[in-house]
Amino acid sequence: MSRHETWRTQKYWQSVGGYLIEEFHAIKASRNKQIGKRLIDGVIVLGEQQGSQVGGQYDLVDKDIMLGYCG
Repeated sequence: MSRHETWRTQKYWQSVGGYLIEEFHAIKASRNKQIGKRLIDGVIVLGEQQGSQVGGQYDLVDKDIMLGYCG
């Protein structure tokens, strides 16, 4: 995510709360590299304790989420 997107994502997250995951890995790259990894600029997990992380994994099963993508 570029520096132009980061502050907007963080400002919105601060207004709605929850747990922010920046650069969320939605799809891993395939072994043969025919499919590249796909990142979502920001995922907010609603109803969770306020916190944040960049990348990594997070269990989204049965969670209410909001997605942000600035293509």
